[in-house]
Amino acid sequence: MLVFNLAFSDFGMQVTQFPPYIHNCFHGGVWMFSPFFCELYACLGAIFGLYSLWTLAFISFDRYNVIVNGVSSAPLTKGRAFLYILFCYAYAIGWSLPPFFGWGAYVPEGILDSCSFDYLSRDVNRRSYGLCIFTFDFVIPLTVIVCSYVFIVKAIFAHEKAMREQAKKMNVSTLRSNADSNAQSAEVRIAKVAMTNVALWIICWTPYAAVVLRVMSFFLRHRLWIFSEYLI
Repeated sequence: MLVFNLAFSDFGMQVTQFPPYIHNCFHGGVWMFSPFFCELYACLGAIFGLYSLWTLAFISFDRYNVIVNGVSSAPLTKGRAFLYILFCYAYAIGWSLPPFFGWGAYVPEGILDSCSFDYLSRDVNRRSYGLCIFTFDFVIPLTVIVCSYVFIVKAIFAHEKAMREQAKKMNVSTLRSNADSNAQSAEVRIAKVAMTNVALWIICWTPYAAVVLRVMSFFLRHRLWIFSEYLI
């Protein structure tokens, strides 16, 4: 269910973002639609982007739960997976709507052939929104993902080491039956696939997040400098 909804979210991102962007690129290089469609375009991009990120976070946590905790872990039921999906949608929509109600804004960005949230304006309203979504919609889920896979890798290495040592004491080549070996390799394969998806997401979005953070950090340094000059 989580993987299917991740695919659906990525498909939604592709359908809602790619055609208008390509149209603008080949027909003048600037945003050619209405201001409202610019806001809608940016909002849909935010919804599907945030939904994908949080879905990856829950997939990573599930892999952590299964591989690290093993049989002692509570299995992921359809009901809990459905709640995860609802949370992802609600969280993504909740963080994408504030620009329509006065906190933050959606504007053309870059070379003006696409739209996103306004991270260039220097007023407190828009900068505070940018810093919040950077923290709660990039840093926190990314931390969950990275920590999950760090513990997964550590658990796999520790388990393999323990199995080799025990097999050596018993003078056998391996302690696994064929069924156990296939089951574990399936879990490891799933973890590898999820890690690949996460790595691709990080490669795609980290440069963008870094640019946004750099611009907003310049604003904060400027504000602190003004405040220090005022105190002096």
